[in-house]
Formats: sequence, structure tokens, C-alpha cells
Amino acid sequence: MPRPATAKECLIFALDVPGERDARDLVKKLKGVVSFYKVGWELFLATGLTFVRELKKEGNKVFLDVKITPDIDEQLIRAVRALVESGVDFMTIHGNGKTAQIVRQARGNLPVKILSITVFTSMDYHDMRDLYITDPDSEFSLKFKSVEDFVGFRAEEALNNGCDGLIASGLHGRMLRERFGNDFILVCPGIRPSWFPRNGHKRPATPKEAIENGADYLVVGRPIRDSSSPKEAAQRIIDEIEASLPARV
Repeated sequence: MPRPATAKECLIFALDVPGERDARDLVKKLKGVVSFYKVGWELFLATGLTFVRELKKEGNKVFLDVKITPDIDEQLIRAVRALVESGVDFMTIHGNGKTAQIVRQARGNLPVKILSITVFTSMDYHDMRDLYITDPDSEFSLKFKSVEDFVGFRAEEALNNGCDGLIASGLHGRMLRERFGNDFILVCPGIRPSWFPRNGHKRPATPKEAIENGADYLVVGRPIRDSSSPKEAAQRIIDEIEASLPARV
């Protein structure tokens, strides 16, 4: 699967804002630097697919991050069809192998790429222990020894069931590339440049770390959105990506 050709194409900006006015203002400020946007639950709940279609009409790419979860087959199929027919480029699922199979069926021949979430970057070993995922002493646990073990398990299930790619921390990119190769899309959220706070991410990665570890795309929100000059912040991240591409695995 071809990788992005330029550093600029590697950057996905997260439009994590409450409505169209704020979203449109940021898109205007980033014009010429950013052309790939993530629409998550906050903006999707406010605008439905209206703003998604507007972004596409203006020639942008759209990553619809609504994390499709397991449901009754018919409900999943109908919902996914409505989403993919909007022309989005990427969409996320957060389910098992059966979920991936149903979403693939609903997608049909449309070109949208299905990406499966491995483990949220806001979670660490202790959070997963609370969910009985990484606690070797619990009879309820799946007994994974580390977050990385569980990421590998989730990745294998997703790719074996036809997902086009994975959502994973940039810290796990090298492991995923070594284990599964380069024939899948790797999107890394939780990107925090060295000049910006970690915020709620417990397993963040810098743009340099994520790209060198094999990321195809980086999802960046607050370091750009909260900057006094979003365009300059985006360009600064693109420059770091550019410098790191020669060392990417």
C-alpha cells in the first residue's frame, strides 16, 4: 500500500472543535499547509455529515473518527453505508474481527480505508489492569504481560479480518512494522512535539519518534489548534516529519 509521498501529506489535523464556525476558521487558517482533517465525535455530533461533505467539496481528505463498535449486524451495515457514502477517506472501528468483517461488507467497493484502534494513547498498563486486560494475577484477565502485547494481539486480529490499517501509539510503530510489515496504513495519534505538554496522553510520541518508528500519518490536534499561529505550528511539525522521513522503518 503506497505511503504518503510528502511530509505535508503525512499530517492529519484533528478538528476537535464544537461547531462549524470554529472548524471553518481553522481550515481557513491552515489552507495551503494542511489538506487532511480528522472529524471526531464532537464536531460530528454538531454537524453530522454536512461539514464532512464541505471539506471534501473543497478538495480535502477526511478521516472520520467515530469508532464504529460492535452492534446488531443490520444496524452496523446501515450506519456504515451512510458514513462511507459521504466520501470520507479513512474511518475507524473499535471492535473485534466480526466488526471488521461487517464494516468491510457495508463498505462494498468504495475506496474508504478501514482503520482499527489498538489501544487508546490515553491508556497505560494501569488503566488496562483496571479493565482486567493486563493483570496476570486475575482470573478474569486476558493475561497480557504488557500494553505492547495487547497492541500486537489487536493488530493481528484487525489485519487478519481485512482492516486496511491500524491506529496505534507511535511508540509501538516499530514493533508493528517488524511484525506485520509495511502493507498496511499506520496512523499515530497522541502526537506531542517536544515543545508542547503531554496533556491527557499517557503514551505520546514526538513526530520524530512516530515517523522513525514507521508511522504513515500523524494525527495532531491541540499543538496546532491551541497555537497563537496554527499555520506556523503545523509547518513546524511538517518540518520535523520531513527531517525524520529518511530514517523511517
